[in-house]
Amino acid sequence: MKDLQISVVVIAFNEEQNISNILDSLVGLEYVNFEVLVVDGGSKDRTQEIVKKYIKKDKRIKLVVDKGGSITSSRNLGVKKAKFDYIA
Repeated sequence: MKDLQISVVVIAFNEEQNISNILDSLVGLEYVNFEVLVVDGGSKDRTQEIVKKYIKKDKRIKLVVDKGGSITSSRNLGVKKAKFDYIA
């Protein structure tokens, strides 16, 4: 189980109020062999700014900006950018 690598795709659109809780939950896990792809669908709030602060602290977190604007395009982009075989 230790060798299992997982890509976690988090879709975010104007999630300023929630993104810190989401990322704190993920980085606080005992299991550490994963990446977090936060796919932002063009937020107008501070979502991207907050994610960038987390990126500085944890190299497993990545920000992907989706110009497509739909939740489907964001999910597809997250899956496309995932580097591991298992995606959550």
